Amino acid sequence: MICYVIASFLIDLKLLKSSRKVVTFTVSMIVAGLFFEYSGILPHLPDALRGAINFYLISRQSQIVTAFLCGIIAYQLKDIIPYSAKLFIVSVVVCIFAAFMLDEFQTTKVITRVILLPALTYITMFIGLTPIKLPKLLKRGDYSYGVYLYHFPLLQLVVCVFPTLCLVKGTGIFFAFFVGLPFIFLVAGLSWHFVERPILSLRKKFSFVARIRGVEESK
Repeated sequence: MICYVIASFLIDLKLLKSSRKVVTFTVSMIVAGLFFEYSGILPHLPDALRGAINFYLISRQSQIVTAFLCGIIAYQLKDIIPYSAKLFIVSVVVCIFAAFMLDEFQTTKVITRVILLPALTYITMFIGLTPIKLPKLLKRGDYSYGVYLYHFPLLQLVVCVFPTLCLVKGTGIFFAFFVGLPFIFLVAGLSWHFVERPILSLRKKFSFVARIRGVEESK
């Protein structure tokens, strides 16, 4: 919800028309987070202000805001950012190093996200733009939304069932990923075939915009 609010803010102020302005906005948030994280002034501020600054600029939850802004910047600079396997490998190495060498406290530091989030953004872009031959099973439907929607609760379930193995520093995240992945795709597939697809097949009947644009019913 915070990211949607920020997106509305950027649109209303017409900042999205300029990548330089979005970069400036993002850098300003990071600099402010660094200032309040290391200056020692935060404990002396009123409770409400301290809580807001911590939540929006410093906390682990605030990382998603920075990641969201990195995604916007990456899209705006799509004609400049190179599609490079070497950059992809470097980004992967950076993230693997962080997974094995940094603990949870260190990875939530504002200074750490300056390095990790651009790397993760590039990895996401590179994989998304790379043609990948998928098994026929995965071509039978659009499971992307289901994966996005259900991955978090299902991974949390895996952690609850196997807490010792999932919380091991460095290797725990890989265990959770490979154990949780089959369940995520299973639930995403069920969601597509029994929930999403039937509902989408009704859109032409109930959507005025779909009728005007001539959107065909999902097959």
